[in-house]
Amino acid sequence: MKMWLLLPGLLSALFAGTVLAGVDPESSSAPAQATAPVHQSGPFVAIVFDESILQDFRYDPDLDRIYLKRQVEHRNEAITLRNSSLQGEAYRLWFNGSHDLVSPANSGHPPNGWTDWVQTSANFVEYWMDGKLILHLKRVRP
Repeated sequence: MKMWLLLPGLLSALFAGTVLAGVDPESSSAPAQATAPVHQSGPFVAIVFDESILQDFRYDPDLDRIYLKRQVEHRNEAITLRNSSLQGEAYRLWFNGSHDLVSPANSGHPPNGWTDWVQTSANFVEYWMDGKLILHLKRVRP
């Protein structure tokens, strides 16, 4: 096949692909997309973050701990933590020999304070409250 016949075919395929994708071939940039706020601290990024229950989380590299900052109205509710090596795989055991680590309700958490700290080498950490996943952390770097 002659190369000069191939070039017009490639150009028309490229043009058709951009038009079908909703990209104006005259513009130099793709359409803007709305992005959710990214919650990240240290080696962890939140893949689920319930802002109605949590204000933030942070990782302290000196102590190798993850801390939570709860919304004030949820500071006295129990949180159950689970961790795993792979997303969607079996949970790992905590130091207490259980798959669940519970931060008990009514434990006197200060308002707007960093609480509920945990240390783990797991790649995924889940935080549950009343059967609802409120925070799911993914380790994005060691």
